[in-house]
Amino acid sequence: MIMGSIKVSIIFFPEDLQKAYMIHYKKNYPFRSLLIPVICAFLILIAIFLLLVSKPGEYSHTLALFFIAYALVFIVYFIWKMKTLGKRMFNKIHEFKNTFEYEFSEEGVMAKCEGLVSSDIRWGYYHDAIIDKDMVLLYPNKLKFNFFHKRYFTEDGFEQLKVWVKSNVSKIKYN
Repeated sequence: MIMGSIKVSIIFFPEDLQKAYMIHYKKNYPFRSLLIPVICAFLILIAIFLLLVSKPGEYSHTLALFFIAYALVFIVYFIWKMKTLGKRMFNKIHEFKNTFEYEFSEEGVMAKCEGLVSSDIRWGYYHDAIIDKDMVLLYPNKLKFNFFHKRYFTEDGFEQLKVWVKSNVSKIKYN
């Protein structure tokens, strides 16, 4: 079923940003997303080795305990940063607190936000996309993305959005 256009009003929530960023990092930077936990795990393995070969009171024993503490603190900090990324970005970018009006069509996306933005964007502007069961992320460049959660659309409207994305965006990843 092809629709002429889909109109939606979107009020973003921190949870929306959190999910969008998790999808973004998981699909675009899978190795980088795991780099810090892997380095910390490696540091803990080195520390365990040092604990096994050194005696209490030696410099290497103290260093091993420091490595373990440092790695654990850093892992906790990393997990906290990743789990709160959406809320922190929501608080940092005040425009997310406004209502955005979007109209999707076969030609592109029209976005309006009172006092902030009004733009008509052709599908060709987006060169990458990630399609998830609950969200679509559209990328005009590698670092910036627009995201659209399923809850703002009817079931047919969200499926139609995915059809337009699949037919107009060159690089698509699926989550």
